[in-house]
Amino acid sequence: LLTLWGVESAGGFESVFPDHSSAYARAAGAGFSPAGRTLGFSRFDSPLLDAANVARLYLPPGLDPPARFVKVARAGRVDVYDNRRVLPRARLVDAVRSADGPEEAERLLRDPGFDPHREVVIEGPDPPSPRSARGRVTWRLRETDRLTLEVEPETDSLLLLADTDYPGWEASVDGVAVPIRRANLAFRAVSVPRGLHTVEFRFRPDCVRHGLLASVGFGILSLLWILLSRRRS
Repeated sequence: LLTLWGVESAGGFESVFPDHSSAYARAAGAGFSPAGRTLGFSRFDSPLLDAANVARLYLPPGLDPPARFVKVARAGRVDVYDNRRVLPRARLVDAVRSADGPEEAERLLRDPGFDPHREVVIEGPDPPSPRSARGRVTWRLRETDRLTLEVEPETDSLLLLADTDYPGWEASVDGVAVPIRRANLAFRAVSVPRGLHTVEFRFRPDCVRHGLLASVGFGILSLLWILLSRRRS
């Protein structure tokens, strides 16, 4: 229901969470409802919530979160809390842990020694080796299927975006396509070289492309059928 007020769904573009997003939520302390249809939190002490850009909580009275959540207002029957340790939705990182796959990535996220405020887990071979997290990240465009950022790292770095790594997203740096690396089990990351660059994410799923091709093909066949029918008549 929060999507009616512009709150984006952590599930991406489906009503069902991707498995890796559900695994991240469980690692952050969430649990499934008895019917298995919704995720809910009753504890908010995990720093993974900070890394997921959870900036605000809406809680019923009597459910007090940890001290880093500060009560700022009452909205109807719920109390509103701001997270004073929330990490930006898009940020530069320089400490990378490598994981062979989602199982190892989840294990690393659950490691008590893992600090999401300064580290990121990257899945797959040849993990990037950023040199520094110093630099500037500025949002230029935020739409449902297109995100544009101006990024200026002081050295070669890694841009982490706390958005669901969902099939169909593509990334580019200064108009040149770059691979998206799965970060922290659920999010997206791209390597950005030193200097000022424009980083863009676009949602272009294969299902849409296939649907367009099928529609064009069907339109051509329909037109040919109409022309042939007229000639016969």
